[in-house]
Amino acid sequence: MKVVFYYVRHGQTRFNEKGRMQGVCDSPLTQQGIKQAESAQQALRDVYFDHVYSSPSGRCLSTAKIILKGRKMEPVVLSSLHEVDFGRLEGSRVTSHPDEIKSCLEKQDYTSVNGESKYSVYERIDASLSTILSDCKDGDHVLLVSHGGFEMSFMEHALHVNLDELFSANAHDPIPNAGIMCFVYEDDTFTMLLPPTKAQSFIAPKEEKNIHFYYVNHGQTRFNQYNRMQGVSDSPLTERGMHEIQRCAELLKDTHFDAIYTSPLMRSLDTAMMIAHDRNITPILCKGLQEIDYGMFEGIVRDSWLKEIQEHRTKHDDWSDVGGESREAFELRVKHTFAKIVCASKDQSTILIVGHSEYYKRLLEILFGLQAEEEMTKLREEGKQPHPYGGIARFDYVDGKWSLKQYMSSQIDEKSA
Repeated sequence: MKVVFYYVRHGQTRFNEKGRMQGVCDSPLTQQGIKQAESAQQALRDVYFDHVYSSPSGRCLSTAKIILKGRKMEPVVLSSLHEVDFGRLEGSRVTSHPDEIKSCLEKQDYTSVNGESKYSVYERIDASLSTILSDCKDGDHVLLVSHGGFEMSFMEHALHVNLDELFSANAHDPIPNAGIMCFVYEDDTFTMLLPPTKAQSFIAPKEEKNIHFYYVNHGQTRFNQYNRMQGVSDSPLTERGMHEIQRCAELLKDTHFDAIYTSPLMRSLDTAMMIAHDRNITPILCKGLQEIDYGMFEGIVRDSWLKEIQEHRTKHDDWSDVGGESREAFELRVKHTFAKIVCASKDQSTILIVGHSEYYKRLLEILFGLQAEEEMTKLREEGKQPHPYGGIARFDYVDGKWSLKQYMSSQIDEKSA
């Protein structure tokens, strides 16, 4: 089993700012600490997490919630992730007991001041990892939000890092507030991928895999037939739509799929089930693949609201002002959805995605950096339907990079496949 971990230290607190010992005691994030956590949120915004665990300290929970903004996730509190217990030194200024603090720090042992030994911390580290790994499956990504002292012990005990070498390489700020460390568990071994790094300098490691994707648009629906806006609202496939998917299934009959992911909306699920027929594979419902939410515009006849629809199109498809989905929320959803699918897929897998036309257009922008409307116009000028019902697109993920192999078409380009 392989699990990738991201470890974030909490943002700066009032005690950090004032140079006070802060272990099992707590103090709130400063304004700078909040900004540091927001920087970590930005650095990790494209990383999908299957699990998030936090120390019970308020400073860690506050940091975790800032990082998780917009994800619809809550951190799981794990008491064993709490900071080292500094005993009677808790709350003291670092300068008020310099000899005691230096002695305890060098030994990583605070039992002489009624605190915690490093071996007690090691036991908590082992207990934390045992609990977390029991919740994980192969390919999962985990976020841990904890403390600086605990992190140093973690690196030494679990990752076998030489702290003297680490500190000499970055003597100024070796364990930065809201800094991000990355390590991996594989073959019963933990290995450091990236040492603690300031959020502004952090670059997430890429998944080194080669995965082939087919993306299929659902067949025509009743709302499509009557030109109604259809995002998270739904309507059944028409008879024409059924024929379109039967034709699509025929085109794909000789293509092996290791997994099929589908939007949970009925029109896509029915499409996926028709393609999966006679295959020993069950489509996986994925809410992250559902169409964009048009809010109050759902179900309206397009011809009656052309001006208003065009105004939203020119705002880069942001529908939040009518109770729908913002561009930012949609983009985050797409990135996390495909990161999750990549994480769950083996190298050289072939994956079928069944989704929607607007989702596909935005995918061209989010994954491939294309201007979707310009590409659609070019295809129309060539006499092609840019996103036909039952159309098939092809793209690949190779070692962290996405490449488009075939625009959506009612045919399969054998050269690209």
